Amino acid sequence: MDHPAEPVESDVPPNRFPWLTISAVVWCILVWAAIAAESEKNGLTPEAIAKWGWLPALDVWNGAYWSLLTSVFVHTQLWHLAGNCFWLMWFGTLLERRLGKLRYSLFFFSSAIVSSSFELGLDGETNIGASGALYAMFGLLLPLRSRWREVREFMPGYVIVLIFAWLFGCVIVTRLNLMPIGNSAHFAGLTFGFAVPGFIRSWRTRLSMTMIAGQVALAFLFLVWCPWSVAWLTHHAYKLHADKRYHDAIQAYSKIIKLEPENSWAYRNRASANQSLGRHREAELDLETATKLDVRPAK
Repeated sequence: MDHPAEPVESDVPPNRFPWLTISAVVWCILVWAAIAAESEKNGLTPEAIAKWGWLPALDVWNGAYWSLLTSVFVHTQLWHLAGNCFWLMWFGTLLERRLGKLRYSLFFFSSAIVSSSFELGLDGETNIGASGALYAMFGLLLPLRSRWREVREFMPGYVIVLIFAWLFGCVIVTRLNLMPIGNSAHFAGLTFGFAVPGFIRSWRTRLSMTMIAGQVALAFLFLVWCPWSVAWLTHHAYKLHADKRYHDAIQAYSKIIKLEPENSWAYRNRASANQSLGRHREAELDLETATKLDVRPAK
């Protein structure tokens, strides 16, 4: 007769209460409640969100780098808040108890900043919400399922399928213009988290170091140089123009026009820069184009 299997005891230290994770969830809820209360009076405005940590991309490029982190705790929709808080408790509880508060905090803050920076650099937008950091947690836990018994309990197969389905479903929703979603933050967080286990259990350490160093370097690069982004070029061209570097400003405006041929703002400002250099004919042509674009009926 077969004997009943002995229960497997959890190998996670029981004395590590996940107060950092709980504090993050509580702060997300309080920020959402404050934004919702103000939105009832004045509507959901950028100014209302900015009070609680989210700032526009132009402000971040102007030096408000802290928003890369603080925007992680900002949510404007209840369903977004509920989903992120649920997964933050699910993944964060295990990771905080497993890693300890210091390593967990370092990982959370690093993944938040990297994922937000990728959203800024690739999409020209400041990230809203904790999704990038959550995908980093997911990416960290994936290769550790075979090593940490507790991970298999917290993250069974159906959870993995669900998370990947949401990842690619968000891409489809964005492509169909149904809703703007921070897909760049999702993928950056996932790959960043996937590289970290090399520092925890010597899992492919060299590959991990290369992946992390590359992502961190790109994250810093996106804060100062994104010539493929119309948002960054807009910020860059305006600064050059304000500094009276008219030749450089004209080049930047021309790049914007190449990427967005119907950008009347770029035509109008290039006209102003040309006017400052005495190029009256070029300025006149740009002003004519800008005026035609401005009076077109909206599609």
